[in-house]
Amino acid sequence: MRRVNNYFISAALLLCVSVSYAFASDIDIKIAPLVSFNDDGTQSDCDDVYTRLTSELQQYWFNGLVSFSALDKKQAGNIQSVFDAASVCQSEHCDYIIYGYIKNTGQSLSAEIKLYSSPGKRIEQTFYAQDNADECGRLISTMADHIADYLCKKTGTEKQPLPAESYSRIISFPFTVGYWSHVNNVWNTRILGTVRGSTGIDFQPPIPLDITRNHKHALIFRAAAGFKYAYGNPDYYPANYYSITVSTPAILAVSLNKWNQILVGFGPFYEFNILQIQEKYETTSVHYENDFGIELLLNYAFAPSDKWKICFGTTALIPVSPDTGAWMSFDVGFIYKIAEKEVTIR
Repeated sequence: MRRVNNYFISAALLLCVSVSYAFASDIDIKIAPLVSFNDDGTQSDCDDVYTRLTSELQQYWFNGLVSFSALDKKQAGNIQSVFDAASVCQSEHCDYIIYGYIKNTGQSLSAEIKLYSSPGKRIEQTFYAQDNADECGRLISTMADHIADYLCKKTGTEKQPLPAESYSRIISFPFTVGYWSHVNNVWNTRILGTVRGSTGIDFQPPIPLDITRNHKHALIFRAAAGFKYAYGNPDYYPANYYSITVSTPAILAVSLNKWNQILVGFGPFYEFNILQIQEKYETTSVHYENDFGIELLLNYAFAPSDKWKICFGTTALIPVSPDTGAWMSFDVGFIYKIAEKEVTIR
């Protein structure tokens, strides 16, 4: 039995290590703080323009080939030359960076924005825009429009706004059964884990997770209750071990494609344990225990239909008390969708 437990734990750890998934756009562009000044050299009112420019550019689609993010102002500083841009690209590990300046003459605003390419070690394109002094928002939109036009030519895509996406508010019913065992050798040589089962309710709010635009991912909140049973090793004492578990993990559902998902979760749990044991020359005694700790979950889910998901994976419960042994289980089960409502988010 100990050998089986070791094989079981090794297989569970191998499953955890073997799961990896990478997300990246073809062109990742960082936007640095723009130098904003008046004729007399003082700071202008458009100092936050680079974050607003980032938001404007993020509204364009580019078929998912281009992504934008604003750099932290303290880390990037004021980029005023190619050498500054190259240095920031190296420190931030990015291939492209947008920087430049906006000048406020009191009567008008003029902007000069540069797109620096780290692989090419050069200014790839310069953009110009001008507007009235009180039209900073319109100037930002014009700059974003010019940059989007150039990137569409560069990527061979049409200029389109980011499409509205529909996200689901879903309520589901999970159910799993599995084999479980204590991880600690002292426990798993005396108490032999057998079967466990759990069920509960899953709530998936319509929260868009911007990991990648290629697939939709979801955050799931689960409230679950489970029961497990074990018996005493005959080489020691006759015993029966019963346990009731209540847990509330948060689960990240990473979609590999339309049918396959990886579920990674963690959260708190409460467990009530009953140990019934008959030591040698003693009458049967009953011991009770309350445990709190952290539940870890790693599952693979396959969706043969819109309503059903078949899942298998591992669950580990790590109690706070050092006297109680942590345990792991290998589970199989399903998730049945009870209700769904579409919510559109742009």
